[in-house]
Amino acid sequence: MLSTKERHVIYKANKEKFSFKKMFQVVAHNDQLVIFMIFAMLSNAGWYLTSGTAVYYFTDVLEKPTAQSMFSTIGAVGSAVGLLVIPLLSKKFTKRTIYIISLCMTIFGYILMYIFGPILKLTIALDISYIISSVGISSMFVAQTIFLADIVDYGEYKNGERNESITFSMKGFLQKMAYTIQTIILFGGLGLMHYNQQIVTAHINDATKTAIGFIAFGVPPILVLLALIVFVRKFKLYGDLADKVHAYIVDRERKRTDAE
Repeated sequence: MLSTKERHVIYKANKEKFSFKKMFQVVAHNDQLVIFMIFAMLSNAGWYLTSGTAVYYFTDVLEKPTAQSMFSTIGAVGSAVGLLVIPLLSKKFTKRTIYIISLCMTIFGYILMYIFGPILKLTIALDISYIISSVGISSMFVAQTIFLADIVDYGEYKNGERNESITFSMKGFLQKMAYTIQTIILFGGLGLMHYNQQIVTAHINDATKTAIGFIAFGVPPILVLLALIVFVRKFKLYGDLADKVHAYIVDRERKRTDAE
């Protein structure tokens, strides 16, 4: 992000007034914002699901609760490295291609985690695989913020009105919705396996251990894959459309400047 130079800055004379009615209007009239909300919510939910289930996996499945600290530390390192992905790859690839690479990297890392985790139970290999997913997810989060800026421009291009604050506020809303999906899947799955009753008896059966492993490392890549499919098929802010939006914004800003 440090290497990105902003070429045009859009100023507004009047501040946006927030209201729930206005928020729904903005979302309803910006098809690309709706698509963004869908694929971002799916991929974010997958990531949150792993972080939420990790404690159950290391405590109840592996019975090595102290191993979670190394797992989390390695994930943090991967996330830090992921912040460098977009600045480096942007020299050769488009934003769309970089996002696809990020999601594919995440899916690949999860496949390895599922193999080395629930199947083979090789903790060191699991941790190394986690780096791959962490790098992909971290770069994905950065790209999502960049996409929101493009979506703001697209909304102005399509509707003749710029709604920056409302559009960017959707990121916080998406995080809450992703956490909601995570909670439903995690605790719904544990409930179906009668996890609480097993905790009372201090014995977690094999079926529950398998379910925990699948929720932690099997469900997330499925959600990320769905996000990738939605993104590739439905997100259109690239190529000719992106050029048209950019030209419109530049021309509109020029007219604003000339009128002042």
